Amino acid sequence: MLESLSRRRQLTRFVVDEAHCVSQWGHDFRPDYASLGRLKQGFPEVPIIALTATATHRVVQDVVASLAMRGPRIFSQSFNRPNLRYEVAKRGTFKSTVQVIGKLCEKHRG
Repeated sequence: MLESLSRRRQLTRFVVDEAHCVSQWGHDFRPDYASLGRLKQGFPEVPIIALTATATHRVVQDVVASLAMRGPRIFSQSFNRPNLRYEVAKRGTFKSTVQVIGKLCEKHRG
């Protein structure tokens, strides 16, 4: 199927989500990701976009090498998201679920 798309010039890019799983430190979780490096061998002209929210510098470099990416542009930012708030509450009964739903409805009316 990929070869057919490529011949018809309809294969415009590969997008790898959870790209940290391509790394030798991540493919235990998703073993099929270890073989994604073959995409560049079979389709050298097709660009690859690799996306992840959980990659160290070492993992980024490993993903770049594993996917045979040449001179990729790398965009990175802190995992700290100031728009997210965390709250810890005791868990135990159905009542706690009702409390969570109540808080959500209170803060996000409509």
